[in-house]
This record gives sequence, structure tokens and C-alpha cells, in this order.
Amino acid sequence: MKEIGATLKKRREELGYTLEEMSNKTRISVAQLKALEDGDLEFFKDDLSYVRYFVRFYCQALYLDFDPLRDQLSQDLDQFTETMSLKAIHEREEMQSNIEKKINKASGTLKKEKKKIDYSLVSLLAVIAVMLICLSVVLFKTVPNWFKAQPEKDSFPVVEVTPTPSQQPTDTPDVLDQPSALTVTMAANDPSTYEVRGWKAQESFTIAVTFAQDTWIRVLENDVATDNPASTTYHAADVMEITRTASQDLKITIHFGIVKNNTITINGEAVVLDAQIAAKTSGQKVNFILKGE
Repeated sequence: MKEIGATLKKRREELGYTLEEMSNKTRISVAQLKALEDGDLEFFKDDLSYVRYFVRFYCQALYLDFDPLRDQLSQDLDQFTETMSLKAIHEREEMQSNIEKKINKASGTLKKEKKKIDYSLVSLLAVIAVMLICLSVVLFKTVPNWFKAQPEKDSFPVVEVTPTPSQQPTDTPDVLDQPSALTVTMAANDPSTYEVRGWKAQESFTIAVTFAQDTWIRVLENDVATDNPASTTYHAADVMEITRTASQDLKITIHFGIVKNNTITINGEAVVLDAQIAAKTSGQKVNFILKGE
């Protein structure tokens, strides 16, 4: 990976671009571009599946052929993955060893301690048990005589009162607040932008994405990157939720690494994307803008 990074850096310098200029051109952060040029795969350990995409896209931006680098990149990624796996196994074995040492130490301490019987507590329990038995015998003989000595109460006829129609309780149906019915339509001449209508001001709404495969995601609010939710890689069957308070012209942008087969809903209602956008297997931004209540 060091050789690939050196090739990318050399090409960038030949073209006279800075890392900041290439970041604006590729939409890849300066930190990520620097890690690629330094061959630092450790930087991408949480987004390892997107290293190949980043390198290929960076090559395109530098007018550099990606094919000669493909095999070397695959080899470097496999080697790094194997190293990470061995490291995880070693850490797990070391953790297990430490746990066993602590258990053995605790067991040895318990064996040295002698269990002592608290005879005073046993005596107290025995006395309480005898007292309960005596009390039960006394109550068993005394209580029935109390009931026999009590005079019978006079019985009175029971009159049932039927409520008149005016007295009948009336059920008042609960009035439930109905959620806003949102509609989503594609903006004119822009298949990547969708206008959301039917919302209420200060009412929260939720955009949910269910992922069909591993994909990197970044969320922007009014064109500014946000950490709620944070930029990361989601896996198949994961669900990402974006909950906001509705306001006029609020713009939520989802930057997908892969769009294809993902499911998007707003307040539980499915969003149908333009066919070309929905089939994208590379980086794509999808915009949702709140228009008119």
C-alpha cells in the first residue's frame, strides 16, 4: 500500500494539485486522501471495504489508470485483514488468560477461608419457629368461638336501581392526533432531489434507511456535514434513522457509497427514487427538502 500511496502522491504533485484542492474535487476528506498517499490502512480499519472505491475514484480524479494498481491493492488489503484477524485472536487469548488467572487466584483465596456457622442466628430462628407454632395453635382454637358468639345481623331486601336513560354513562371517543400525511415528489429536472410536503412546523419527522449491503454513509443538514448520525459504514440489514424538527426549506442530504437496493422511508412511508438513482452502485447524493406545510 506504501507503493500505491507514493504513486498517487507523485501523480498529484505532477499535476500541481494540493490535498485541499483534490478534496474539493473528489469530496474525499483531506485526512482520508493523506492516509491513502501515506499507505496507512490502519486509518481505514472501520471503512476497509471502501478503500478500493477511494483509490479507484482518486485515480480517476488524477487521470491515472487504476488497472495496474488493482492486484497490488487486493494483495495489500488481504494481508492487512489477515494481520488484523491475528491481532484480534491474540488479544482474545490474552484476555482469556488474564480472566483465568483472576479466577484461579480467587478460588485459592476461598479455599483458605473456613466457613463459620453463626450458632446465635440458628438459635434465634429456632425460638421464632417455636413461637409461631404456639401462636398458630392458640388462634386455631380461639377464632372459631369468636364467630359463634356474634349475633346474626338483620337481613334487608336488596333493591336494584336501574338508571334512567339520562343517567346512562355515555362513552366519549378519544380524539387522537393524526400524524401529518407527507408526500414526496421529485424536483423538476433533478432526479437526485425530492420535495417533502404535508408536514407541520415544529413537528418531528424521521427519515429511515434500511441497507441491503455494506455501504458508507455521510449525512448533511443544509449542506453542512453532521455527526447525527455520524459518517460511518453500515452493514446489510442495518437501519439508520435521521430525526429532525420540520421547518421551511430544511434540506437533508444523504451521501451514499452504494444506493442500489437500499430502502428509504419518511415517517414509515416508502420513498420511490428515480430508476437511475436507485440503481447507483457508486457515490451518490440524495436530497430531501421540506417545501410548504
